Amino acid sequence: MLACEIVVAANAAAFAIPEAQRGVMAGPGIWGLPRSVAFATAALIVLTGEPIGARRAYELGLVSVLVEPGDALAAATSTAQLIAVNAPGSIRETPGLLRESCGLNDDEASDLARRALSRLSKTVDLREGPQAFIEHRPPTWKGQ
Repeated sequence: MLACEIVVAANAAAFAIPEAQRGVMAGPGIWGLPRSVAFATAALIVLTGEPIGARRAYELGLVSVLVEPGDALAAATSTAQLIAVNAPGSIRETPGLLRESCGLNDDEASDLARRALSRLSKTVDLREGPQAFIEHRPPTWKGQ
């Protein structure tokens, strides 16, 4: 879950980082969770190993879409379809930019964004998006 950009969960789901209960350390939980929630909340989750319900995970921002049991696949598919209609290059660049910019100051994050935009500026799609907007039509992405 901590490695995902978007998490769709049924409200009956529960999530835990139980390594402390097993005598081991929670690797990704230790550095990934405090990037997503307040430090004290991350410490509580990691140190107790106790599960949190999907509703609480949603409130903390760990779950993006909360649905009824049995509806998670349909909600995930619907979310994926909303993403899939966007420019492929933007979709390739954005998740990394989101992750890498966490904890950076504005200048560092702006530098990351400039490098990503530089890569996108070489694509046909960067011209297609604004042109489609001006012409009041849906864009036709080439993925190049």
